[in-house]
Amino acid sequence: MYRGFSIEQKGPHINHLTFADDVVIFTSTDRHSMKFIMNTLEEYERTSNQLMNTEKNHFMIPSITS
Repeated sequence: MYRGFSIEQKGPHINHLTFADDVVIFTSTDRHSMKFIMNTLEEYERTSNQLMNTEKNHFMIPSITS
């Protein structure tokens, strides 16, 4: 259900990096993967009773180039 991110086609797929209390999530830009991540983060908030700081959240999506 989730496609990771890779820099080159045969390269390793990266899905996340963690630093202390920060998490960086990498994914492909397909809608299914993005929805899966958002649902997972929402479920984490519900089950852990910890909320993400929305002022520090940031999504970066590449522009489509020809």
